[in-house]
Amino acid sequence: MQMGSQDALAWARSFNDWVAARISAGEREALIAFQQRGQEAALGHPSYEHFLPLLYAACAATDVDTVSYFNTGFQLGSIAMRLVVWDSV
Repeated sequence: MQMGSQDALAWARSFNDWVAARISAGEREALIAFQQRGQEAALGHPSYEHFLPLLYAACAATDVDTVSYFNTGFQLGSIAMRLVVWDSV
């Protein structure tokens, strides 16, 4: 895979899609328990410092905030570049 390619490994796309679905559904507890995704979570986040800020932001959002996504592509096949925006109504 080359830099700038939108191709993604199956496990990376699966985990990224799962995270986006949990965010869209407001399922914060599921996000907190992301390690239960097993190998996908371990491959995507062998250490947690890049995932924890997402948890902080997701848990700070309210149930009435709208969520949108920006830059949903991948780099080098396994680095999801998804940005999440919560907007107050």
